[in-house]
Amino acid sequence: MAERIFKNRSEYESGLTLDDRRRVYSLHCDCDTCKHFCEWDLFCAAFPNGIPDEYLYEGNPHREVDVRQVGSTVYAEAAHLSESL
Repeated sequence: MAERIFKNRSEYESGLTLDDRRRVYSLHCDCDTCKHFCEWDLFCAAFPNGIPDEYLYEGNPHREVDVRQVGSTVYAEAAHLSESL
């Protein structure tokens, strides 16, 4: 699991911590196009402490509620992507 490194976005933007996790997560990951994804620290509404490897690194879609997640949030395409079609 890609565990969270930063406490908040301003800590991320300070640039004081090296974060190279984006170099390894899957190019086929749905997370990039999900409206719930927080790219700056690789978490989302369903997985606030970090997204499990099978979704983030292995590219498996998060289309059903997972017993490890918080709430019932699943993948939803970001509005700016659906509007461009």
